[in-house]
Amino acid sequence: MAAYEYEEDRAVQEFPALGVVSLWFGAALVLVTAVAQIMHGAKDTAAQSLQIILVAFILASGVYLVFRAGQGSLLSATVPLLINVGTLIIVQGVPFADLWESVRFQSNLTAYEQVIDLVEAGELLPDESGSTALPFGYRRLSANGRILIDSSGGVTRVFFFRRQAADGLAGYLYRADGAPPQAEFGGGWTVVLGKRPFWYYCARP
Repeated sequence: MAAYEYEEDRAVQEFPALGVVSLWFGAALVLVTAVAQIMHGAKDTAAQSLQIILVAFILASGVYLVFRAGQGSLLSATVPLLINVGTLIIVQGVPFADLWESVRFQSNLTAYEQVIDLVEAGELLPDESGSTALPFGYRRLSANGRILIDSSGGVTRVFFFRRQAADGLAGYLYRADGAPPQAEFGGGWTVVLGKRPFWYYCARP
């Protein structure tokens, strides 16, 4: 029994309290950063404030490492620093918004294609402005519940809104011929990313 308690105490000592705090703080920071990027497309004030605290944790971990290394506990002393530096790499380098967008597009691809079938079958027709409302079950696919349709030149083009605001326009564009978007729906695209054959993510300021 005494031997078990000794081993348990030793395990606690080998994983420092600063490492435990860093681990929990790092998990919270990664979560806040991911949610901020997904919801807002950028880091918000809360995430940025937490990153300042993370820098303080890194500095404290460095001091802790120097102090503990002098006592011969180099291996366990590196744990907090590794956790905090790893957290910094994740929050600075992982494109959470892009990953979420890709997952969202792939998970809804069948529904997108069903809308294209409705357009090509003539069941969804554009009004004078070139747009039309999506059927109720598909409205989640476009930010405003509407799509743009252009069939000029015998090529079907459909645009699903992801963002429509004063600061720009972004969304998914389908071209039946698979050619990259050019002047469709006002053109001026500054971002054109191929998602799948016939599908592009487009954005403009």
